[in-house]
Formats: sequence, structure tokens, C-alpha cells
Amino acid sequence: MNYASAIIRWQARIHREWAGLALAALRSGNPAEAARITRKALTLARGSASPEATHSSSEKQILIIDRALPDPSLDSGSVRLVEIIRLLGEMGWSVTFIADTIPPAQSGKIVVGGVEFCVDSIGNLPRWLAAHRESLGAVWLSRFQTVLKHAPLIKALAPGVRILFDTVDLHFVRERRRLEIEGNPQANATAARIRRMEVGAASLADTTIVVSEIEGAALAGFAHDVKIAILGNIHVPLPRDRIPSSNHRSGLLFIGGTQHAPNRDALAWLACELFPAIRARLPDIELHVVGAIEDRELAQFSTHGIVFHGHVPNLEPYLSGCRVSVAPLRIGAGVKGKINTAMSHGIPVVATSIAIEGMHLTDGGDVLVGDDAESFAHAVARVYDDAEMWEHFSRAGALNVAEHYSPDLAKTALSKLLSQ
Repeated sequence: MNYASAIIRWQARIHREWAGLALAALRSGNPAEAARITRKALTLARGSASPEATHSSSEKQILIIDRALPDPSLDSGSVRLVEIIRLLGEMGWSVTFIADTIPPAQSGKIVVGGVEFCVDSIGNLPRWLAAHRESLGAVWLSRFQTVLKHAPLIKALAPGVRILFDTVDLHFVRERRRLEIEGNPQANATAARIRRMEVGAASLADTTIVVSEIEGAALAGFAHDVKIAILGNIHVPLPRDRIPSSNHRSGLLFIGGTQHAPNRDALAWLACELFPAIRARLPDIELHVVGAIEDRELAQFSTHGIVFHGHVPNLEPYLSGCRVSVAPLRIGAGVKGKINTAMSHGIPVVATSIAIEGMHLTDGGDVLVGDDAESFAHAVARVYDDAEMWEHFSRAGALNVAEHYSPDLAKTALSKLLSQ
């Protein structure tokens, strides 16, 4: 495939996607947004018809494409990605990030989470690839949709460049669990369709990155000839002298916005079944919920003793003030950042079996597990009221983070990925 035909195919795919978004904006009564999307589509058609000449550079370049600019205050995936970008910079890589969305007029350098990197717009992707292909060492594509959309263009305009597919989590596992718990008879068929797309994305990449050994095994069962690497979350535990003791803390903490289906389901179960069972044992306890939530869900989940804080820019007051963190996830996949975050701040965690999947955690060792209302509430009450037990799980959780999710381990994994 020559440059021109590759760009035309890529443009056609982007235009179809953006046309659908413009139509959806019109149907929702937002003509201004529809007009904005249409203008961007016309700009894309004019701006990337032919690649520019290649620029040489002595710097090692890596391009990262994800669905949106990372925001560590919003989600665990962003925390992980910003830490990856930080480590890449320490390793001497020049990082450019492109958001796979309707682009704002944005290019240049920005700082996110204390990390500086370059950004560009998706409409400039053909020009950027052509300009940097000689110094480009790798392209990092987050999520299978990004791979399927952009990998053919990358292969045509920058042949031979290593493509890394970061699954973030296995979508087919997450969606199957969600549909099963909803009682959807199409759960297996839908999961199989998503799985075929994820396997297809893996086949386009040189290496596919998963966040745990369990997800690696799950993918390998269907993608037999795919090279798989593991790179989990990245956290640094607080020093013990910065972790307040249990008697200086109160209340429970749930971290997670309801835009993410596993969090929405967990919060519904927590509000309707788990928290009443917990309050039967600890009548005065409060639950602090941190994360973006829609008004209709706020009304649905509100009950006495639950305090909704919405999206907050800084979790520190809750991480240093709450006594126990809860992760009652019944669906989902991947490694749970809310558990890593709590444990790195010395907060004991009560979770479900699905929540701790693939995280090297054992019930009664470094976490407490309950998969029904009674066992979950019993676990919360035990660790909440027992200072010695609280101290044990506080230390054990932090040790798990240090042993399995440290920046040093992540840097070793990145070095291996980028030297293959």
C-alpha cells in the first residue's frame, strides 16, 4: 500500500466515525457540537493529503495514542499512563501523545501529573509519522479500537517501526462479566465479537501488553502466535511515618466514577446491600464516595451515611483520613488502581474476588475478601474495629505494592519491551 492510498483509507475511517458523532450531537439537540465536529472533519481532509519530508533527529522518539489526554485525577488508567510517560522520559525517550478524539487546536508541550511531554492532534497523524519516521523507535497504542483504527496507517507511513498494543484491560472479559450480571442472553456472543477484535489488534502489533499474568493467559488462549508482555500499574508506597494510624482515621472510602460500568455496578451494590449490612454492625459509620457521578445516580444511590464528594483533584485528604477502603467490584477486568492507591497509602482494603484478580493478593494475608453482603460486612467490621488487625493489613498491602507495582519493575519491563 502506497502513502496516498493509506492516508485515504485512514481518512475515510476517521470521517465515518466523526460523521456518526456529529449525527449523534444533532439528535441530542446540540447543533453547535455537530458543526464543530464537521469543521474538524473538513480540516482533516485538507490537512493530511500528503506526508511531509522526513526530519532527522538524534532523540529516540515514541508516539503514544490513547482515546483522551490522560488525567490522573479521573481514572487509574491515566495514573498508569502518566507514570509510563515519566519512566520513558527518564530512559531518554522523547514522548509525543496524540488523543484519539475530535481534536482541539492543541500542539506543543504540556505538563500532566508533573510530567512534561509533547502533544499533537489526531488530524496531524500522517504528517507527524512522515516527519519523524527516521527517529521513531516505537508507537504505543492504548486499547484495541486505537490499534484497529491507526495501525495500518502507521505500518504504511513508518514501516518497520515497533507497534506496542496496550490492552489496559481485556475488554472481552469485562464486557462478558457486565452482560452476565445484567442477565443479558447475548453475553457470550458479544464477548466473542469483542475478543475477535482484540485478537485482531494483537495480530497487528509486535507486542501486546497486558496488566497481569491472568490476563496474559486469557489472551494467549485465543491469540496463539502473539507476543505478550506484562506491565501492571505503577505506585510508590508512602513511608510509614507519613501514614496516620487507625485511631486518627474514620469512615470507609470508595474510589471510582460511575462513567466506568464496573464502578457504577459496585456503587449500586454497595448502596443497596453492602452498606446497610455494614451499618447493622457499625451503626455510626460513614462511607465517602470519591469520583464523578451523574445527578440521576446520585439520587438513586443516596442513603443515610453515604457522603458523595464527586470528582476531586486530590485524593490525599480521603486517603489520609479514611480508615478502610472498599472495592466491591462484581464485574470488570485488569488490575484495580483503587486497590493499589489505597494500599500504597497504608489503608487496609476489603474487596471481592474479582476486584483482586491477578494482583498477587491473598484473603487474610494482605487483603480481606467478601463476595456477598454478609461476608463483606463482616470483613469490614473486623478490620475497622481491631487496631492490631488494621496495622497488619496496612503494612501487608503496602508491601504488596512495593513488591509488584514499583517504578523499578515497570522500568525493567519497559526496557525489555523497547529493546526487543
